[in-house]
Amino acid sequence: RVVDLSALVMKEDAAVWVVDVHVTCLNHGGNLEDASMLAVLSALVDTKLPAVEMKENDVMAEVEGDSVPLVIQSFPISHTFALFDFGDVPVKVLVDPTDE
Repeated sequence: RVVDLSALVMKEDAAVWVVDVHVTCLNHGGNLEDASMLAVLSALVDTKLPAVEMKENDVMAEVEGDSVPLVIQSFPISHTFALFDFGDVPVKVLVDPTDE
């Protein structure tokens, strides 16, 4: 897991943060998955949760104080490779190929 899920708990058995990430692609020339993964990870690293406290009856209230960065446990990196096998010539490896 990339995000430490226990860090999203505001109050045990009562309230947790929910993190949704949406990626919109307007155009691409290849490696959409690699670019999307990097964009999502960059957004998660930059995410800060507001400082909150739980009041009576499980009512959440934002309090003055420093926001808390999202706890990132790992940072997976996606890479795309293309292999070209021309028979008697050694296999060629192309990193980050386009869709052409």
